[in-house]
Amino acid sequence: MGTSCDDDNDVCNGSCLCDGLGNEKKIPAPAPNVGPCEEFSCNPEKGVTITTKSGCACAVPEDCGVSTPCKTFTCEDNECKSEIAPAGTGCADEDLCDGEEVCGDDGTCKEMPIL
Repeated sequence: MGTSCDDDNDVCNGSCLCDGLGNEKKIPAPAPNVGPCEEFSCNPEKGVTITTKSGCACAVPEDCGVSTPCKTFTCEDNECKSEIAPAGTGCADEDLCDGEEVCGDDGTCKEMPIL
């Protein structure tokens, strides 16, 4: 078990493993953690994109979403605003063994390959 059987190159479909007996196990793509004023879509080539819903009302920034090193939320005049950190900004997690993490241009934290 453990041989990849993906053949469509669509990151939105998740992944697939074969057990060597011709049986496939589909592993769905995880849904991102989004706030009440966010929504996500998935492009088969680029992956998940999270956007802030326009005109979403708020009282505090937490109403808009969870701020991260890659994307921060503010509540200005009762309307949610978000700001994406420049691509390449560090967003390290607690695990030193999984390589370096940096912000992508879409406001998500991405693992860099271990060299």
